[in-house]
Amino acid sequence: MEITGVYAGKLVKEWQNKTGSVSLHSMFKHSFNLTDGHSLLHVGMLENNIVPFGLHVSQYHFHLLQHAIKKDQVKMKVSHGKLTIGSMVISLEQVKYYDPLKIEWQPFCSSTDTRFVCHLASTFNGKTGLDFTKELAGNAPYFDYCCSEKKEEVTRYFIHYIGRGLGLTPSGDDFTVGLLAVHHVSPFLSTVFLKGLADYLKEDVTTDVSKAYINAALSGYFSLQVDQVMTAFAYEEPERLHQAVRQLGEMGHTSGYDTLMGIVLGLQQVVRQNVIEGV
Repeated sequence: MEITGVYAGKLVKEWQNKTGSVSLHSMFKHSFNLTDGHSLLHVGMLENNIVPFGLHVSQYHFHLLQHAIKKDQVKMKVSHGKLTIGSMVISLEQVKYYDPLKIEWQPFCSSTDTRFVCHLASTFNGKTGLDFTKELAGNAPYFDYCCSEKKEEVTRYFIHYIGRGLGLTPSGDDFTVGLLAVHHVSPFLSTVFLKGLADYLKEDVTTDVSKAYINAALSGYFSLQVDQVMTAFAYEEPERLHQAVRQLGEMGHTSGYDTLMGIVLGLQQVVRQNVIEGV
């Protein structure tokens, strides 16, 4: 049986040239992750989200795949551009790849922008997995180290945030993805931070799933819902922004709000840098 109507994140293209067996990495109610021993392939329902390394199918097809995987001895493999799970096949060459909009970002530095971002943060600070009160007040040196050119300081950021929190993607990791989303459209993170983060993730410092999201973000790839928030910010569309924030906030237990906090604090850093530079 060939499954059609599949959407995918851009990083799934890397699987087109892979050949070999695939195994189950982790199973959840609305998604599961496969691995070839080197990277993860997320499989979920289309109505939930589109992630950079994910395949997204209809609810009907997802339950068929999930049921097949739960059976003992189910054979899974990838070859000739196709993913096979039992008797079901997904052509990785025929899926519809999600291509995010290219954002034309305007300098973000006015007092109106600053007040709006601070107000937005106040609406969901209590919903995050970590307490970001000090970061919002500008009294968190570990956070400021994300802009440092000193290796020892950015390392302190990694130790403090990466892997910190509970769940499949710890809160500190989701927060970092939010920072990277802002950096992708308005660079503010130091080169030492970016290189150091990629190296730090090679160690056993957080979950495999979280590493996949952060590495994707380092390459400029984000979930559909993160892209929608950033696009609404860029084009200054309040109604669209509030809807995008609500949808991202509903993701996971606290993951969505942790990511939003990273976006908000990343925007605040951009504001500070632009004011200092007189942009």
